[in-house]
Amino acid sequence: MLSRSRRNHNPKRKRGKKPVGEAPRLRFGLRWFAAGVARSKGCQLRRGSAYLSVTGASLIIAMISLTSMHLARLELRDSVSRGDMAYAQRLAQSSVEFGLARMELDANWRTNYTHNVETNQSPIGLTEDLAFKFFDPVDGDLSDDTSDPVEIHGIGRWGSAVYVYSVTCANAITAAEQVGPVVAANYEGGTATSEFVRTVDYVGQYFEPSLPAEAISWQITLVDVYLSAQGAAGGTLEVKLYESDAGGMPTAQIDLASFTESELPPDGSVDWHPVPFSAATNLDPAAGYCLALEGTGSGNAAEVPYATGVSQTDSHYLIGGSGTWYSSNSSQSIRYRIHGVYTTSSGSGEFQITPGSWKRTAAP
Repeated sequence: MLSRSRRNHNPKRKRGKKPVGEAPRLRFGLRWFAAGVARSKGCQLRRGSAYLSVTGASLIIAMISLTSMHLARLELRDSVSRGDMAYAQRLAQSSVEFGLARMELDANWRTNYTHNVETNQSPIGLTEDLAFKFFDPVDGDLSDDTSDPVEIHGIGRWGSAVYVYSVTCANAITAAEQVGPVVAANYEGGTATSEFVRTVDYVGQYFEPSLPAEAISWQITLVDVYLSAQGAAGGTLEVKLYESDAGGMPTAQIDLASFTESELPPDGSVDWHPVPFSAATNLDPAAGYCLALEGTGSGNAAEVPYATGVSQTDSHYLIGGSGTWYSSNSSQSIRYRIHGVYTTSSGSGEFQITPGSWKRTAAP
C-alpha cells in the first residue's frame, strides 16, 4: 500500500500546473488585481484625451479660418468705402468751386438762387452732378441785404458715401494802410528846348496825382527833375512844392529844397536829379499841386529842358519870375517824376472767400 505521499505524487505533473480539479489560487492576491484594474483605466483615459485634443485643435483652426475670411471681407468693404468717400470729397470741393463760379458769372445770383435750396448741375465733360446750395446764416434771405455773408455748401455723392464742404463768402474788411512808394505823376517825353532858371525866370509844372480810389491821403517823398548846372553860374536852385488855385497856379508853399551848382549834374550833362521832401504830407488825392524851380542869387541857377507839343489834360507848364507866377501852357512840360505813398481807409471791400472758413459740414 502506497503511502499518502506517493499517492499524491504524479511524475507527469509539471511544476506550477494545478492538478485537475484543484481550485486556482490567487497568484499575488488583491494587490495584483487592483494594479490590473488601474492599468486598464489608464489606457482608456489616454485614448479619450487624444480625441479631445484633436477635436479642439480642429475647432481652433476652423475659427481662425472663418475669422480670416471675415476680416478679408471687412477690409474689402472698408477699401471700397474709403474709395467712395475720397471721390465724394473731391466732388464736394468741385461743387463749392462751381458755386463760386456761378456767383462770379451771375450778377443777380442773390435773387436767382434760394436760401438753403440745393442746385444740381452737370458741367460739360463731367458725368456726375455737382450739387451746391447758398446759405444765408444771418436771416435766411439771400436777396434782402448784399452785405450779408453767404455760405456755399458743396455736396459730393458717390456710391454710398456723402461728403459736404462749406466755405463762407463775405465783404472783405480792409484795414488802413500805407502803400508805396508809387509814381503819382510824371512826364518823361522828349525835349525841344530849355530854359535858364534864375531870379527873374522861373519854370514849373502843375500836376494832379494818379492814385487809386481807396486813397484818402498821400505824401510826396521824392521828386526827380531832368536838368543840369549852367556854366559858372553863381545862383542857387530852389525846388518848391505849392498848393494850387482853381486855375492850376501856385499859391501856398508846402516844402522847399535848395541846391548849389556843385550839387547838380554838371553843365552839358543833363540828367535826372533827385530832390527829397519831408513836409509834403497829408495831401488831398483829388487836388492838384505845383512843382516849381526858382533861382536866387546873381547868376543862372540851372538849365531845365522842356518839351513842346505836349497833349495833357491834368498837367501844364508854369512860367514866372521875380517872386510871382503869371502864365501856364498845357502844350509844354518839363521832365519830372513825383514819388510818394498813399494811405487807404478801413472799410468794406469786395465780396470774397473768408480766409480759414473752409470746413467739412454734416451731410444733409
